Amino acid sequence: MPIKVLLHIGSPKAGSTSIQNALKLNHAQLAARNILTWEPDSSKGPPARTLANRFAPPQRPLLPRERLHFRTRAETVDWSLENWRALSALVKERKPALTVLSSESLFAVGNVNRVLNALRETFSDITVFAYIRDPAEQYKSSLDQVIRDGARFADLPLPTEFRFPSHEVIRDYHDILGKERMIVRNFDRRNLDGGDLITDFFGQVAHVAGTGLEGIESPAAANESLCAAATVWLLGVNETFIRFNTGDDREVLKRRIALLRRLIRSAKLAGLPKLSLGQSPVADWARHNERTAIEYYNTVFFHDQIALEPAPDDTNLPEPGAMRRAMHKWLLEQARAEDLPLVLREAIKAK
Repeated sequence: MPIKVLLHIGSPKAGSTSIQNALKLNHAQLAARNILTWEPDSSKGPPARTLANRFAPPQRPLLPRERLHFRTRAETVDWSLENWRALSALVKERKPALTVLSSESLFAVGNVNRVLNALRETFSDITVFAYIRDPAEQYKSSLDQVIRDGARFADLPLPTEFRFPSHEVIRDYHDILGKERMIVRNFDRRNLDGGDLITDFFGQVAHVAGTGLEGIESPAAANESLCAAATVWLLGVNETFIRFNTGDDREVLKRRIALLRRLIRSAKLAGLPKLSLGQSPVADWARHNERTAIEYYNTVFFHDQIALEPAPDDTNLPEPGAMRRAMHKWLLEQARAEDLPLVLREAIKAK
């Protein structure tokens, strides 16, 4: 009997946290169908990054949340290998009909053979699953994330510098595994089964497992973006924060993470507008930058799905300085004057 795995690799900012929460929420029901859902030990940082750290280059700096638990990149690799060994032992013990793994951080591993070779230590039948998001929406969402991670305005990538999750990663998996072992879906809600990510995802799980899956529960919304006013306010705070610090800044990081949680979980901020592309040329610039990827996905995978929207043929790219000034204007205009006092009240809590 083949030892089957369905590896969901994101892409980043395309509902991965919701999928991972749904896998945990429906763990027992899936186990009843002999489907194993597994994630690494979460005691030392985000589980999705734990699997990918096995493949991290030594020179990659530690992100703020990694610095809470590790002092060197080598320590993150050792922790990753320990978790990979735990996965292999569990699969050998349980002998599931299908194992489902989810790690959006694996999309950033350039050499997909390293990932496949690691999986082949345990599995003989591998299917790779990815959701692909519109590059403009991906860019906007990624700005929110890197700002939360501490980036300053001068460090934000321009739409022409942003690295959309590389279509070459998907192409490499496709060339090695074949299209029958690839599931690539447009993240556009109009494209999802029932307009719902969880319904769409578990429909694909059921297909790979060869079994029905009824009554799947959907988790609460997860990893929500900040409201636009909080995002822009935090961008100002970042001017005094060192994102890739090499010293021991754990106490600062703990206070910063607590601040982010207050802003994200605030009911008063939840209804405020989030960053919007609106009429800004940012969207066209991001799509123009990824025109090769858009054509690849539309041609190879989305010919029978909702296609990704390309940039207009007459899109003009200004010089980098003008583009950054346009970004500055676009971001600041979204921090509405009436919203900023609410952000400050939530950020500065009286005991």
